[in-house]
Amino acid sequence: MIEKKIKEKIKDVVFIELKNTVKVKNIEIKKEIPLPVKMTSLLEGIQSGKLEEEFDLLRVTEGIVFLLGIEPDFKYREEYKEITANVHSNLKDYILYLSKYYLDNGKLIESYIYLNAQDVLFEYDSDLYFTRLGVLEQIYNQNLYSLEDEEKQSIIAKLLKGYEEINKKEEYPLAFYKLGYLNAGLKNYLKAMLYFKKFLNYEGNEELKNEVRINLEEIEDNARMEEGEAYLRYGKFKEAENAFNKISKSYYEFDKVIYYKSIINYHLGYYEEANALIEEVLEINNREEYYNHAALVNVALENIDKSIYWYEEGLKEFERSYTLNYNLGLLYYNLKDEKYKIYFKKAYEIEPSDQLLSLIK
Repeated sequence: MIEKKIKEKIKDVVFIELKNTVKVKNIEIKKEIPLPVKMTSLLEGIQSGKLEEEFDLLRVTEGIVFLLGIEPDFKYREEYKEITANVHSNLKDYILYLSKYYLDNGKLIESYIYLNAQDVLFEYDSDLYFTRLGVLEQIYNQNLYSLEDEEKQSIIAKLLKGYEEINKKEEYPLAFYKLGYLNAGLKNYLKAMLYFKKFLNYEGNEELKNEVRINLEEIEDNARMEEGEAYLRYGKFKEAENAFNKISKSYYEFDKVIYYKSIINYHLGYYEEANALIEEVLEINNREEYYNHAALVNVALENIDKSIYWYEEGLKEFERSYTLNYNLGLLYYNLKDEKYKIYFKKAYEIEPSDQLLSLIK
């Protein structure tokens, strides 16, 4: 959608032809070269009479920058580059001026187009590149609810890659700041924390630094959670425990932290500790997986009655839980208690399988 809007702006460009070759500083602009002008600038020129009175190079260079921002491979790009280089001693500031003017007037696509021209007119400039990414981010936020998921993902990927590329060329504090927030939004909390900490290492931007410091505690908790979960998946229980121990008690899902610590103790064979932790969790919150874990811990403790109790308590809350029904059925099956059929049947209704059907029969 955004690329389409950019391409559509080509209709705002018209071409004028010179009656004679014109000399501008060190170059001659041949009359055979059509010169692009934005339609709005042309209309302003006609209304003021200036277009007839004089050859207005500023209107032309604006048109060139705008055109090359839409069609970077335009036929006369080299001639246009020569014109802009001769007319403007500081082309970078001129592009930033044009972009800011349209940005301030709420025309984000036009602002972005002017910044796009840098790919043709400059080899590389981190300030222009950073500004362009910032405008793209604003376009994304403005069109968030009308963009297709694929385009959303494409823009986010472009933003991440772009800010990372800036830091490959040079260390650019504001790029670290942007990468911090983008990764936090994507729930890549470890990356977000690292980028924010890099940003805080630089001098200046105290207002932004204070903003980051305020949000960093929550981000750090999320980062430690992400880190701990990753270690847990790979069976690195001591490393996982170390990460979970760093999470503050104000963390919004602290019950899950305790639950994970119970899992760690269970896998390390500390069943009493695991049981104490999971019972603490169930006083705070009653998730399906908490009941299941409490029952498994009590099986390990050979406290079968308590295990059955936790499965039954869980099924009061989560009657349609395949896991709780199946595991309670399995427990009764191993105990050679005919009650197993009741729970296997319920599990089969939720998620049929030939294996379950054979056990029920």
